[in-house]
Amino acid sequence: EERRLVKRTILSEFIGAYAVIPEQGLAKVAIYDISEQGMGIDLESEYGNFAEGEEVALRIYLSNDTFLPFVAKVYNVRKVPEEGVYRHGVAFMKESTDNDALMHFVSFLESKKTIWKVSSNNWK
Repeated sequence: EERRLVKRTILSEFIGAYAVIPEQGLAKVAIYDISEQGMGIDLESEYGNFAEGEEVALRIYLSNDTFLPFVAKVYNVRKVPEEGVYRHGVAFMKESTDNDALMHFVSFLESKKTIWKVSSNNWK
């Protein structure tokens, strides 16, 4: 039973994303899922976790040097020890980013998920 108000797309290990950690630089995060209101991100336990209510600067990389920057507010944190991560639920802060670009990106992901294929990296 879906208990969410908006549909989300599961994206584990699909898109490169990073959190900007003050005085440490960029930390890789895995986007777990995404919707028009926010997303789930996993941060490796070695970095600790973000606090509920904290505003986090994030980047979704489209190539090695092209990224979509935005700010999200943490509303949920839980430790996932079997994966060695903290899973964070974050809400997009619409006033702090180019909301149109972010929403188009989310819409693109939603519209294409039914035709995505997973590669085994077997190029034969």
